[in-house]
Amino acid sequence: MLTDTRIRNTKPGTKAKKLSDSQRLYLEVTPAGGRLWRYRFRLDGSEKAFVIGKYPEIGLAEAREQRNAARKLVSQGLNPTHSRKLDQIKRQNENANTFEAVGSEWFETTRKKWTSEYSGKVDSLLRKDLFSKVGPFPIRSITAPALVDVLRRFEARGAPTQALLVRQLISSVFRQAIIA
Repeated sequence: MLTDTRIRNTKPGTKAKKLSDSQRLYLEVTPAGGRLWRYRFRLDGSEKAFVIGKYPEIGLAEAREQRNAARKLVSQGLNPTHSRKLDQIKRQNENANTFEAVGSEWFETTRKKWTSEYSGKVDSLLRKDLFSKVGPFPIRSITAPALVDVLRRFEARGAPTQALLVRQLISSVFRQAIIA
């Protein structure tokens, strides 16, 4: 089993060194001095290595935790490298679905049903009041208090009818996000 002291005291050599821990976790020390945590596993009859991360950003305890999580995936027949890539794509997709992006998509598909006057009113409300307040945020991260704050601004201006319309617009944008 590795210790932090042994890791810190290991000097780079002319070849890469592997410092073994337990359950196929090891730290690779490169000739340039880099230190990478790796986990070896067998899947579908071949041996593969899963890169956990760099030392010291990822300490020994965290490397062991990530190894355990990777072992669970392997026991389910999943490649931890592929799972990490899929999670990364999922996070990028969620972050790309901002309120403004979904709202603009909803507006473009729905405005064809409206008169040009009503379409202009909705566009103005979306751009001036909604997109400026909650537009840049991923739709999954927008909370009810943030939306209530937007609605209260209309009520404070003495425009309860517009507040009702904005609430309906918000609801429509969230329904569009669910569909998409």
